[in-house]
Amino acid sequence: NIARLCRGSFRFWMTVTTTGKSSDNAATATLKRGDDLRTNLGIPKCVASQLVVKGTPVRRLIEAISHLTVPLEMIVNHLVAGAPAWLRRLVLIRSFRFLVALHRILPVKFANRGLADALSIESHALSTFMWWVRLAPMTLRRLRSGLHMVSFLDLPPQCLREEAVELPEQKVRGVYMHC
Repeated sequence: NIARLCRGSFRFWMTVTTTGKSSDNAATATLKRGDDLRTNLGIPKCVASQLVVKGTPVRRLIEAISHLTVPLEMIVNHLVAGAPAWLRRLVLIRSFRFLVALHRILPVKFANRGLADALSIESHALSTFMWWVRLAPMTLRRLRSGLHMVSFLDLPPQCLREEAVELPEQKVRGVYMHC
């Protein structure tokens, strides 16, 4: 029984409050309104703790499954490392665009899983993806593989300059980057 597992107050995972306001800093704006930040994708703490705290039965099961997938992981890492950098970059960008497009068509209740509703759809998509990735135990092999994958990211050109842009009357503040 999940209510017994949670020991007390149980917030339903799908309950969200939508505000419709956007802000430069969604987390700060959310705290100023008095709303709670939506940590762990809004999953109740009692359920999320079973997934992320070491030593729980669910966590031990995830770690066991992770160890069983090591041979497949080694094959995939070898194939990905052998692909040209432009192809890896293309797959990464297209995959993220697909994830954002998926979040755009999902109902707000399912798509807005980031810290606050005022975040962009891209940050909700990234939060949703990265939360599940963190469940995989970090082994030395995974750490090395992840660092090896950084090599295909393009660094900005040397001529890149930053220029601060502030237009308070239009509520615009940011950085203009150009060569």
